[in-house]
Amino acid sequence: MPFDKTLTHALYNTATALPSKVALTKSFWAGGPWHAERAGQVVQWFVFQYGGPDSPEFGILASFRSEADRTAHYDDVLAGVVRKHREGLLEGKPLQAPANILSNNITSKSLPAVGVSLFFQAKQGQTEAVREFLSKGILSALEADKDTRYWYAYEVPQGADVTTPWPEQQFAVFAFFDDVWARKRSLAGPVTQALGRSAEQLLEKFPQINTFTVMQGYVKQE
Repeated sequence: MPFDKTLTHALYNTATALPSKVALTKSFWAGGPWHAERAGQVVQWFVFQYGGPDSPEFGILASFRSEADRTAHYDDVLAGVVRKHREGLLEGKPLQAPANILSNNITSKSLPAVGVSLFFQAKQGQTEAVREFLSKGILSALEADKDTRYWYAYEVPQGADVTTPWPEQQFAVFAFFDDVWARKRSLAGPVTQALGRSAEQLLEKFPQINTFTVMQGYVKQE
């Protein structure tokens, strides 16, 4: 399985476009890959739109090989462009959640089309068990899933730098696919089944599945 153990850190941002600026915001994100490549620290970067084509809700996901690279990203050209242009496009500044990558599965270097995100909380006393499941227990199911192109399991450490509106959701999964049919097959496949089998014992509740459309992305060609 293409488990890249050098990917250790991530940053997830959410941004809400002003109601009249959704189309302009989508155009703005189109320049993201160019800025990500110039910055140099990002290994994979995706911006996506939750809901339908008129939804104002966006997510931005970036992967890094060290804490130093992620910290440098806060002040690099890509983040600087967002800060410069967010006024007039976004409702306030993007919210953020720095995360540790527990495991990943990377089977492509091309841009995916759609994806899903899931956020969840361990039951009391089960945090280490959830961490172990996402680090190791789910890997065999990932090997059996032939439809997922990029897959990440995150743990979001609690701290002052976490500004997302769901700070109680300690773990997250993001998965990216070539098309909606691949996403549908995967959601009925071994990874979702493995998560379902463990949910009752380990999780507060089975996580809601949030679907999104990928607007742009950058994958470092190495």
